Amino acid sequence: MKVCTKCGLSKDETEFYLEKAKRKDGSIREFRRSHCRACETSRKRKADKRTKKERAEYHQLKTYGITLDVKEELLRSQGGHCALCPRKKPGGRSNKWHTDHCHETGAIRGILCDRCNRGIGMLGESAERLLRASQYVAHSRPLESIQQRLSPMENCEHFFHASLPSQDLLG
Repeated sequence: MKVCTKCGLSKDETEFYLEKAKRKDGSIREFRRSHCRACETSRKRKADKRTKKERAEYHQLKTYGITLDVKEELLRSQGGHCALCPRKKPGGRSNKWHTDHCHETGAIRGILCDRCNRGIGMLGESAERLLRASQYVAHSRPLESIQQRLSPMENCEHFFHASLPSQDLLG
């Protein structure tokens, strides 16, 4: 028997959802949720009654400490576009603007389009990596200088000679 932390009733363990969590060492830990299935269903019904805008408002407030109105004001203060690029539409599957924030301090930096938000995330929010990536793109030499030295046919012949087995191996 287990006591639900929401309703306080003592119920059989099968009335609690089974969870699995992966530990840092790779092993899997199984446990039962602290609230029963009935309380979970009730919680989901209440959450489902909120409109899409209400859920978005709650997410902004809970995650970033700002309302949707403040987020929209931030976007307006950026000229109605991404803080990093001139894009006027957010893009991505959800087609929503992203609230960019420092993961260490929680401080909001600006509103980003999907591509810029992903780019910063892929580089681990590291200013050093972003700077190196910027320098790489600005100063890298295109490979055209190498390709111009070989005509397209020579390039193909080089490929075929290098990739085909020698004649004496073929028999």
